[in-house]
Amino acid sequence: TRAAAAAATSAAAAALQPPMHEAALRWEYMHGLLLAFVLREGHAHVPQAHREDGERLGSWIAQQRRRKRAAEWSENLRKSRRCAVLSESERVRLEAVGVVWSVADFNWERMYELLQAFVEREGHALVPSRHVERGAKLGEWLSSQRRRHKVRSQDRRNSRARSALAGDEANRLEALGVVWDPHSSRSRRMYELLQGFVRREGHASVPKRHVEGGEALGEWLLTQRKRYKVRGWGSAIARENKVSTLTDEELEHLETLGVNLEGLLPIALLPAARHHLHSAADPPEADAADPP
Repeated sequence: TRAAAAAATSAAAAALQPPMHEAALRWEYMHGLLLAFVLREGHAHVPQAHREDGERLGSWIAQQRRRKRAAEWSENLRKSRRCAVLSESERVRLEAVGVVWSVADFNWERMYELLQAFVEREGHALVPSRHVERGAKLGEWLSSQRRRHKVRSQDRRNSRARSALAGDEANRLEALGVVWDPHSSRSRRMYELLQGFVRREGHASVPKRHVEGGEALGEWLLTQRKRYKVRGWGSAIARENKVSTLTDEELEHLETLGVNLEGLLPIALLPAARHHLHSAADPPEADAADPP
């Protein structure tokens, strides 16, 4: 790889350097261990706890990042923290083998690439909350980005907060089709899938384990029945059971499609349902405050 080739070149150049004092020798030794890691692994993303030949290489990389940040500190602060500034030559040599200075930025870009792969494969950006993509918890990461976007949206001053989603990050996510209120978008998608099922099968008796368009339509419909039942329980009991109440508009739309909300037996597809399907009416907006 390019990183491995750069590591080999750097190792050859280091062999030609004149004698150095102890701190510089230590730096060269650790840099050599980093080169060995890069040549073996093909990258320079050393885990924090990683040891190379008995040495704490991960901690050393973290120290180099700290030394780079020290250039922005006052001289008194550097002295109090006993942190020397990373030299220009050291910075260049570390970057040449692939060291990144912001782990957070690197991880964000990695997850963004996984989201791109998901969108290209699935055709949408509605990642399930527990979805894992190539070993990474993509669903949890996207939920975290939505929380960061909420922080940004609450107050203009929060747009500069450390946890707030940056403007360019929000734009890039939106370009992939990410929506900040996934509940309303998912509800709309599930209604469309139910319409397609009814149009194809002639009834709304969706099996519990049925998957439609990659979505667990049967389980979703069971959830809507549960939401229908809690309409008579009261809001306190509904909150206790962690379920929102089905709205009148949602109820009307489901019954129009022939869904039997009292039980699991299908209601015959009524003329109104046929008319609704042929007219391809838009599904209702989901209640953002009470997501299904």
